Amino acid sequence: VHGRNDVLAPAVLKELEGKRTGDVIEVPIDCNTIYGPRDESLVFTDRLENVPEEYREIGTAIMMENAKGEAKKFLVTRMDEKTLTVDANNPLSCPNVNFSLEVQTVRAPTDDELEAGGPVGAEPAVNQARTIPI
Repeated sequence: VHGRNDVLAPAVLKELEGKRTGDVIEVPIDCNTIYGPRDESLVFTDRLENVPEEYREIGTAIMMENAKGEAKKFLVTRMDEKTLTVDANNPLSCPNVNFSLEVQTVRAPTDDELEAGGPVGAEPAVNQARTIPI
């Protein structure tokens, strides 16, 4: 329900004001303000022979712990025949992301939806063909 919850960034909500079914909005978001700046000290590359087989796939999440016992999640981001790179930065920690959204439906909310701040018992209809893995 537009304007009744904080699921979308304020800049996206502002751009959605007054839009109709089929309208497309483009919203640049400064990810440094949301996720913080990228930290290259959280990127590590090692020789493939030092990495267990189960981690040798791009997109694999690996929980690692430092000497103080603090855990951090790393994602496998690159791999070639000799090396594998993991990165603990948020995948969206970059200077800017441009959200491109198409309004699928516009209708009045039900009383239950107004009270809940969104759809009641519904799952979002996501077109999987447009989903891009990180």
